[in-house]
Parts: sequence; C-alpha cells; structure tokens
Amino acid sequence: MKLILASNSRTRKEVLDKVGVTYSVIPSNIEEHSDKTDPKEYAMDLSRQKAEAIAKNIKDGVILSADSIIYIDDRKLEKPKTKEQAKEMLKSLSGRVNYAVTDSKLKVDEKKSEIALNLQIDEKICSMYDYFEIFLGRMMLCRKSAEILGTTFKLTVNGRKVL
Repeated sequence: MKLILASNSRTRKEVLDKVGVTYSVIPSNIEEHSDKTDPKEYAMDLSRQKAEAIAKNIKDGVILSADSIIYIDDRKLEKPKTKEQAKEMLKSLSGRVNYAVTDSKLKVDEKKSEIALNLQIDEKICSMYDYFEIFLGRMMLCRKSAEILGTTFKLTVNGRKVL
C-alpha cells in the first residue's frame, strides 16, 4: 500500500521516518482557509481540503492529511508572518502550558505488527484526565491509522496501559 503525505510538515515527516514507514510527499499547496469557527472543525476542514486536493491527482494509495491550530482565549493564532508576530505569539503562550509530556518513546515491532507509544506525563502540571481530554481525538486517529496499516496501536502513559 502506498502512503502519501499531503504536507511538507517537518514534524509529520519526522514521525513517519521514526516509525520507519515508507511514504511519498505531495504537498497540497492549497490556500489554507476555512469558515469553521470551532477549532476541531477548523483543523478537520483544512485537513479534508488538503486530502481532496491531492486525491484529484493520484490513482491509488492512502493519503495522510492533517492540520493543527492553536486557539488561546477563544482567538485563533495564525502562522506568524514576521519575527515580531512570532514574538507576540510566544508571549501570549508563555506560562500557559496545559499539559506536559516529559518523555516519549515510539516502538515499532514488525514481527507483532504493533506500534507502541509510551509517554511520561508530569501530573503536577497536568492531570491524566486533562491530558486525555485534550488528546483523546488524536489517540483515536492513531488507533484507526494503525488499523489501516494492518497493525495494532498500543498506548502506555506513566507505565499504565491505556489503549
């Protein structure tokens, strides 16, 4: 099965490289715009737009398309265009960490067809409940992606099996 990354995202490439997945990159090059006001719907809409733009030009394969957005105080933070905007964005985020992963390890066991993610969370900064409230959607996407790739996804947090 051919995997196509619909993005030039350095982070997404690093994750796929770390897992050892073979993929090709076809950036969607769309103008990122959505009328959605809910952060989750906004990111999902942009992700859908990217996938649809790529799908027009390929015959087979699985398209991996994603988007992320930062909202703070009910305000969407756009990608900064200048150093000054970047500084202002960092100032607005300073001291407002709502979760803290202190360590993460990703293990791919090809013999067992298993992908395992082990996280250490500093529960003094963020409770386990708060962490899951923030990241449950992403965890479920990991699980679904593993199914598509014919593997299982396992998640362990602070030594406790979660998925």
